[in-house]
Amino acid sequence: MKNKKLNDAFEYVKINFFPRWDKNKEFTIVYDCNLPSGASYVAEEKKIKVRDIPKNRDKLLALIIHEITHCYTDGHGKKFRDATIKKAEMAKSKGLNKIYDLLIMDYDNSLIPSDIGTHKYVYRRLSDMLLDYPEVPYESALGCMADELNMYPHKVEKKYKQFRKFYEKGKRDGLASRLVFQMQAVNSCR
Repeated sequence: MKNKKLNDAFEYVKINFFPRWDKNKEFTIVYDCNLPSGASYVAEEKKIKVRDIPKNRDKLLALIIHEITHCYTDGHGKKFRDATIKKAEMAKSKGLNKIYDLLIMDYDNSLIPSDIGTHKYVYRRLSDMLLDYPEVPYESALGCMADELNMYPHKVEKKYKQFRKFYEKGKRDGLASRLVFQMQAVNSCR
């Protein structure tokens, strides 16, 4: 569903932070009360969906910057963090100090935790990913995790022997969670 506040903020971010991105205006942003998370980029639709629209304009702009960054980076790995820092510096140079602070906080939240590489970490991250995106194909989940771990996908499968098992369980849990959430959302959107 179109939302003027959301669309105006999206246009502002595109012009001021991503001037060379989306020249053909293929990407859109919409409000979606059925979204299981606060915001999400849906690659196959070239669409950013937002469930929780921040009242604060700076928070809204930082959220849109975050989601547009996902349009050309996977996950929250090095590419994402580098792009986030670059956009934070752009905000600072424009005197948008609150957005700078929010993007730096976003960067800090995406830093690699100390337990990365442990089996517990990998299976927890996979489970979290599938709760938000249960429709993600196995190869994409494997590739995303491989990028995050800085490994080849076949090495991830070799080291984390239960990866496929956790993928299947995470997918089932994610689909079940989404169904419950959608049923609740339908009732609350009425």
